[in-house]
Amino acid sequence: MKRFLKQWLITEGKFLLCIYGPVITTLIFGVLKVIYYPDSGMLSVGIFYLCALTFFVYKFR
Repeated sequence: MKRFLKQWLITEGKFLLCIYGPVITTLIFGVLKVIYYPDSGMLSVGIFYLCALTFFVYKFR
């Protein structure tokens, strides 16, 4: 039973990290970008999101 719960928690943790990891890191990146570089465009946030999504999907699959 303990082994099952441990395996289930690991699986759920990876699942939640794959879903919320790119979103949270993109929000942090966007906030820091607006604070430190307010005059730059927002295209880099979209590119960062795609890179973060790719990283999290392939790293924690």
